[in-house]
Amino acid sequence: MAWMQRRWALPAATVIGLVVCNMILWLPLPTELQSWAAVGLAILLPGLLLVNWLMGPHGDSTVGERFVFGVGTGVGLLVVLMLALSYLPGGLRFGMVVASFNALVLLLAGNVLAGHGTLLTIPRLSRDGQLVALLALLIGAAFLRFTNLGYSELHGDEALVALRANDVIQGWERALFIHKKGPGEILIGTAMFVLTGELTEFAAHLPFALASWCGVLATYWLGRRWFGPMAGWWAGAMVATDGYLMAFGRMLQYQSIVFLLVVVTVLAVEHARQRGAAVMRYGLLAGLLPATALLAHYEGVMAFVPVVVLLGALWQQAGG
Repeated sequence: MAWMQRRWALPAATVIGLVVCNMILWLPLPTELQSWAAVGLAILLPGLLLVNWLMGPHGDSTVGERFVFGVGTGVGLLVVLMLALSYLPGGLRFGMVVASFNALVLLLAGNVLAGHGTLLTIPRLSRDGQLVALLALLIGAAFLRFTNLGYSELHGDEALVALRANDVIQGWERALFIHKKGPGEILIGTAMFVLTGELTEFAAHLPFALASWCGVLATYWLGRRWFGPMAGWWAGAMVATDGYLMAFGRMLQYQSIVFLLVVVTVLAVEHARQRGAAVMRYGLLAGLLPATALLAHYEGVMAFVPVVVLLGALWQQAGG
């Protein structure tokens, strides 16, 4: 795949992705399809581009690890951008939000064209039986999280978050500040509301289901790096079938976001510990991810416990 090593490959793929997502959002298509397009425009494209820019063309991470890094940073970029837009006078409109995410994606892709980014590379991935086991794990986790995702009506705390998202769209400046949790869950719901035109149960639940599913994959990679592929698989399987995490992975609530970002933060610091030359690249990721988790809920502080331990080990390895 020599063509994938050329600098124009990533911007070209980005433009194609942008065109597809924008067409789906502008056309009168089913809400489920528009919800996936909204996730692609607001989370996947910005996050994967930023990770590719930060981590470079080095083969020190797998495709799966880069994907979970991308989803985590994509959530962070969404929250920060929507927070900035919510501070502008007046309410939020479809054109404003779509233009902002398009500009962000093009800006990140432009770093590649300008020579400040990296080439599009495909990191090495194991092709033995471990890949089959991983695919089985991910398919099972996806079945438990994405099947009939919109069947349950918004209720309780979910309904409150949806109302706060509507307040943000209408331009009520206090909507985020009277919320007793962080603004993260509201802003994610707000983005889905504006981009799809209506906050259906499927649209509201989809980003959190994706985060929960990616949390399974992140747990697998972290367990594999620490204790081997067998331990990683069983750790991922326990997370995939955990009733608490599975239930909140199908709700408009912050828990799935915090869980994903905590695990991915630890994974980023573990990468930095194992590869001294990549400390700065993974350090930037390890700064953005827990900051986003704290914007979702103060429970994100849990990430700092294992991070402090790993940073202590890194400090010892570097001779102080």
